[in-house]
Amino acid sequence: MTQIFRVDNPLFGRGLTFQQRLCYLSAMLYYQFALPRVVFVTAPLAYLLFNLNIIYSSASLIVSYALPHLFLAIYVGSRMNGRYRYSFWGEIYDIVLAFHLVLPTLVTMIFPKRGKFNVTDKGGLLDVGYFDFTVVRPHRWWPACWPGVVVGIVRAIGHDYFGSDPNVIALNVGWGIYSLIFLLAAIAVARETRQVRKTIRIDVDIPVVIHYASGIVSRSHTADLSMGGCRVVAPDNRHLEDDIEEIELILQSGAISIPAQLVTSDERFLRLKFDEDIPLSRRRELVRVVLARADAWINPPRPQDNPAPSSPFYAACSNCSG
Repeated sequence: MTQIFRVDNPLFGRGLTFQQRLCYLSAMLYYQFALPRVVFVTAPLAYLLFNLNIIYSSASLIVSYALPHLFLAIYVGSRMNGRYRYSFWGEIYDIVLAFHLVLPTLVTMIFPKRGKFNVTDKGGLLDVGYFDFTVVRPHRWWPACWPGVVVGIVRAIGHDYFGSDPNVIALNVGWGIYSLIFLLAAIAVARETRQVRKTIRIDVDIPVVIHYASGIVSRSHTADLSMGGCRVVAPDNRHLEDDIEEIELILQSGAISIPAQLVTSDERFLRLKFDEDIPLSRRRELVRVVLARADAWINPPRPQDNPAPSSPFYAACSNCSG
């Protein structure tokens, strides 16, 4: 976006209406959030640790201007998009990326021809979970927030001795704690969870017929389905003494027989893996069943966002990395 802003700026492009120019410009300027976000996160430390005033104004005036703006921005956003987006996740997203994007966006803004990117690997698996310290290397300065908050509290208690305004200190301490919580929550994103599935599974209930090596068949239904396998409700205990050869998906348009192998099982479910050498015609049908059904991507309704109860959750996320 920064390259396009410099090379093909929408303000000077031909054939665009004024509204379109503003729309494209707004989308491009969003990606310059990195430096302002870093400044916002680190700004209270300048006053708490070095007594440098970032904003030359009284604490009451800043609070009277900032708090109504923040309150309305959060609650109006929750009211309008609460079914799809949750409050404060945007702040965490920005903080995760900001420290990595400051240099690339500035360099690209000055030298637009130098920009390049690498395509990330797809389809990888992760045998064990771990914490990726390399990804959050720029965020490791977060311990500096703790001394800043402690120094601010000490200066607030002894404001007569230090000759400082307790209201200004309280504002910066609250600002520092706010930044610290979201910074720790952003660091917690680096915790990688174990991933052993090659394909994403979709919860779907489809009637199936299980074919055993002995020629016996059993009827059941799926609990979930993917391009690589499925989880089937165990109809009986026959799988303990007989091998499964294939599974037949019963659809409105017909039946699809897919060779499958039993991976694991318990009292409730059979976990099956499809053979990799499925004929192309059957694979097309499987793609249609898994990805192209009318209800394939309909998610269950989620609770409406409420910013107030969400705050303790983000504090808990920050404790995961603390």
